[in-house]
Amino acid sequence: MIGLPSFIVGSIALGMVLIGFVPATAVGASLPIILAATAVGQFVAAVWSASLGQSAVASVFAIFGGFWLSYAVLVLGLTHNWFGVTRPRWLPPRSCS
Repeated sequence: MIGLPSFIVGSIALGMVLIGFVPATAVGASLPIILAATAVGQFVAAVWSASLGQSAVASVFAIFGGFWLSYAVLVLGLTHNWFGVTRPRWLPPRSCS
């Protein structure tokens, strides 16, 4: 009973970022929720389901856990410039207002 609630929490957090409820300058605001509640919760549910012998359920939880973890690493990497992606010159500079 941990997989579905953790998925719902992460989906709501990501949805609020995507619709603009959270300002664009704070795009990493949903990362603590996604990392702590969603990715870890999905992997715990996957291990728990696998220990009960429910391999199909475990694989679904593991796939969604991998998605949430990869999304969190992608956003962390882009906000902290881990991947060396620079802003193109033709884009106007960002305004922090």
